[in-house]
Amino acid sequence: PADYSVWQSYVRLLLQTLIDEFGREEVARWRFRVGTEPDLSPGHWSGTKEQYFEHYDRTVAAVLDVLPDADIGPGNILDPVKNANRGWGLDIIDHCAAGTNYATEKTGSPMKFFASSYYTAVGVSDERFDEVVVLIRKRLARYPQFENVPVEIHEFGVLSENGKLLAGDGTEFGGSWAAHMARKIYDQKILRVYQWHWNTAKGGGLPIPVTHVLDMLDSMTDARRLSAVSSQQSEEDDIGCLACAKPDEIELIVFRHRAERANGEPVPVRVVLKGEDIEPGNWAITSGSIIDKTRSGFVHEQQADAEKVRAELGDDATPLAVALRVMWTNREKYEQLSRLSPLETLPELTSEADGIRFRLAMEGHSVVHLHLQKKTDIPQSE
Repeated sequence: PADYSVWQSYVRLLLQTLIDEFGREEVARWRFRVGTEPDLSPGHWSGTKEQYFEHYDRTVAAVLDVLPDADIGPGNILDPVKNANRGWGLDIIDHCAAGTNYATEKTGSPMKFFASSYYTAVGVSDERFDEVVVLIRKRLARYPQFENVPVEIHEFGVLSENGKLLAGDGTEFGGSWAAHMARKIYDQKILRVYQWHWNTAKGGGLPIPVTHVLDMLDSMTDARRLSAVSSQQSEEDDIGCLACAKPDEIELIVFRHRAERANGEPVPVRVVLKGEDIEPGNWAITSGSIIDKTRSGFVHEQQADAEKVRAELGDDATPLAVALRVMWTNREKYEQLSRLSPLETLPELTSEADGIRFRLAMEGHSVVHLHLQKKTDIPQSE
């Protein structure tokens, strides 16, 4: 801003207008962020690092003048691992902790959370996600007042493939990636991850594997997570399990995700459930569903149909014309293919001394969702 007194007045008026319209109690539940990827210059911030620090301090001060307990923090920074040589986002932490506040002239500036962007690509493994979280927390830990500040991800998705913009994946790759990343997010105790709409919109309003997996995760809400350890936690070919316990019920998401596009050959997977929640011989798998290349998705079929339509319309046909023709002609077929497919043959449970186990054959980029119930709670047929 050319004049910060005008800017701060504008911010105060904006906050007061929101409070007048929606009520102080409602607005107090909202979250505020100063910018987006400020270290992406000139893309999102055209000024210098120090100018952003001033912008942050004066904006936060104006917000807190009207809403003293506002949940406010800096804009999500560029991935600090991938952009180590160009980004200065982590320096925001140092400024907020020990720098001179441009608005108050005191030391430090309030910061309720700290966020980063995280994008991946088909063919790229995701150990970098853990490195990003560790690096941010290490910088926060330098300052006692920020040691427990939540780390969040505010931009998230599968962005590209072979250097070409992809902006989300509608195939089974996107589904297994969602499960693979969910485990990382839970393990790192990241409470908030915000993904772009395009990450889930590849189906044109129809379900796709990634939205199926998000629904599976939603079904686990308020359940208690169980420990699940995999013998193959490779970033290149990851086999894992997300498990949770509800009263007299256990829910599992078993997944296999490969960094590369190719599904590879199926592999045998042995799942063992142990712990105080598991009483051997007293459980049964009552239902299951599966996502893989041929089930619970339609994008492969859609891509084949698009090639046919493109040949019919000729080289001058625009991508939009092809897409509309394909969806208009085949929507009913895609609706059928997009439905979550039941697992036709449920795994057989085997009791062990301290738990239960079962086996699955997992293709690359597959996800299996299973429900287990105590046998005493399963309705008996007459």
